[in-house]
Amino acid sequence: MKKILIIKTGAMGDVLRTTSLLNVLDGEITWITKKESMPLLKNNPFLNKVADFNDIDLIKKDKFDLVLSLDDEYECCKLASDINTKNIIGAYLDNCNRRYTDSSSLWFDISLISKFGKEKADKLKSKNNKSYQEMLFKMINKKFNGEEYILGIEPKTINKKIIGLETRADKRWPLKVWNKYDELSNLLKKDGYKIFRFQQRKDVLNYIDDINNCNIIVTGDTLAMHIALALKKKTIALFGPTSANEIYDYGLLKKIVSPINCVCCYKNQCDKKLNCMDLISVKYVYNTIRSFEK
Repeated sequence: MKKILIIKTGAMGDVLRTTSLLNVLDGEITWITKKESMPLLKNNPFLNKVADFNDIDLIKKDKFDLVLSLDDEYECCKLASDINTKNIIGAYLDNCNRRYTDSSSLWFDISLISKFGKEKADKLKSKNNKSYQEMLFKMINKKFNGEEYILGIEPKTINKKIIGLETRADKRWPLKVWNKYDELSNLLKKDGYKIFRFQQRKDVLNYIDDINNCNIIVTGDTLAMHIALALKKKTIALFGPTSANEIYDYGLLKKIVSPINCVCCYKNQCDKKLNCMDLISVKYVYNTIRSFEK
C-alpha cells in the first residue's frame, strides 16, 4: 500500500480545510501537525497516524512514497527535505533556501515564499478566484468536486433559533474583527433568536461542541467558519483583509465582503478612518441571516 505523509501544521482553520484532500488520497496516511491542531484530526477515519511536530523522530526514520508539504515555515520545509521519500509535492529546502515544486505553484506563488516576492504575491492573492481546495487538489493532479471537510464529529440538527457569534479573531489579524455584534444581537433578540457568543475553551473539542449546538454561525474568516462548514452549519462570514474567493461555500456559506476597493490587502493595520470591516453594515448582515429562513 502506498505510504503518504502530509505536513500541515497551522493555522488550525487551514489544517481543517486541508482534510478535504483526504477524500481523494488512497494509501496509508500519516499527518504531522502541531499539538493545538491534533484534536481536529484525532477522530479522522482516513488517517492511520497523527503525529505532533515535536515528536517525529520515528517518522524521520520511515520511508514514504509521497510527501505533501503544505506549509512554508522553515522547519516544515526542512522536515520535508529530511524525510526518506520518492516524491515531494509542495515546499522544501534547497541549500537552506525555501523552494516549492512546480506542481504546487498555484498555491505557493501567492504565499510568503513566492518566487515573485511578497508584494507581487499579495497582488496575485487579491486577484485569485480559485478556492483553496481547487489549488490543493491541483497539486496532486485531481479535480476538486466539492469534497467536504472531514472532522470525524457528527453534526447536530438544531431546530431552535440559536445563532452563534464568533466576535473574536486571531491576534495576528486584528482587522478581521467586526465591531457591530452588539447592535446585531439586539436586532436578532427582538426576532426571537437566542444568541450564543463563543468564548475561549481549554479544549478545542468543547469549542467544536459549542458550534455544533447552534444552527446559524456568524463569524469572520476564522477557525469558527471552518468548523461550522465541517459541521454543515448555515454560516455567514465577513471578509475584509483576507480572501473570500479562497473559501469554498459548500452551499452553506454566505459571504459578506466589505464594499471597499482595497479589500483582501492581507494587512494587519490600516491607516483609513474607517477600515474595511467597519464598512460592513449591521442591516446587511441582519438581512442575510433572515434570508436563511426563506
